[in-house]
Amino acid sequence: MPVRFEELRDRVLGCLTGLAVGDALGAPHRLMNHYSLESRFPEGVQDMHGGGKANLAPGQWTAPTAQALVVLESILANKGLEEIDIAMRLSSLVDRHREGFGFELRDILELLGAHPEKWEAISLQSWYHSGGTFVGNGGLTRCVPIAITRTGDLQSLVVDTTRAMRLTHYDPRCIESAIVVNFLILQCLYGQFNGDSTIQLAAGFLESLRRENLHKNTILRFDPAKFSAVSMDTPLRSFPEDPFAVSEALKSIPTLRHDELNVSQNAVSSMTCAVWALHRAKNYAQGVSTIVTRGGECDKNGALTGALLGARFGISGIPKHWLSPLHDRARLVALTEQILPMISMEV
Repeated sequence: MPVRFEELRDRVLGCLTGLAVGDALGAPHRLMNHYSLESRFPEGVQDMHGGGKANLAPGQWTAPTAQALVVLESILANKGLEEIDIAMRLSSLVDRHREGFGFELRDILELLGAHPEKWEAISLQSWYHSGGTFVGNGGLTRCVPIAITRTGDLQSLVVDTTRAMRLTHYDPRCIESAIVVNFLILQCLYGQFNGDSTIQLAAGFLESLRRENLHKNTILRFDPAKFSAVSMDTPLRSFPEDPFAVSEALKSIPTLRHDELNVSQNAVSSMTCAVWALHRAKNYAQGVSTIVTRGGECDKNGALTGALLGARFGISGIPKHWLSPLHDRARLVALTEQILPMISMEV
């Protein structure tokens, strides 16, 4: 079924701008606990604030948005996804956005800066060295532009999402979390989000992928003998210990309470926060404010939530007092206009 151009433009711009707004709203409060935030903002975070460890200005976005924009700019420049080009662009962000990257991702990006052509070996070796426990959320927002540019082709959406995530995150849980988010962005862009049934559709889509040989032989393929030993004290679970984490998280969303949301650096947790907000929120502001006020990784969680809710409610649904101070808004609009010709008008 075709979608009206004006509606699609509103949602695409809402997705990209919503990502930046959610990032900027959450970044000054990153790593704060929810008790402190709820005490300071009993109605939830409702305004753009500055400060934080990076001494941000109000409306200033950080690493989650920067990653998404360099991927989108690379796709436009190369007329498709080129891993080496993206690896070089991502590595250039480390010094500018150091506070927004976890130490594992920083290390990987610094290695990519020296050897971008070795991105796959670097990423895979980093995962093996972690004992299969590196399931960080730092790459999720970079995959959002693929949901927009691959609207007419689900297979290409899955393949390119996998390629973009694997530049730094090889764990299948990271990849599957990104695929779920991008699948749901696609539903939202075409006005087809319908609560529980769409969440179930995403779960069913993931299960069908897992039955395919391509998924088994690429995303789920690894050598357990190469995993390094990890400390018995670590709370992190390796992929072999937790292979169905994404599917189980999706099934939990309809009954999950907001005070049960995990706001750690885990990619599955960030996906869960964003999809939970998409499922529950009546509007963009309610959903993003709820997730940001939970604290923790609220820059990345806010950005991912903002992308999903922006795709659902459009730029017209984002509060003007959040849009007004947003940095580099003209760049977001310009990129949207460049990318619109690449988008299919039919789902």
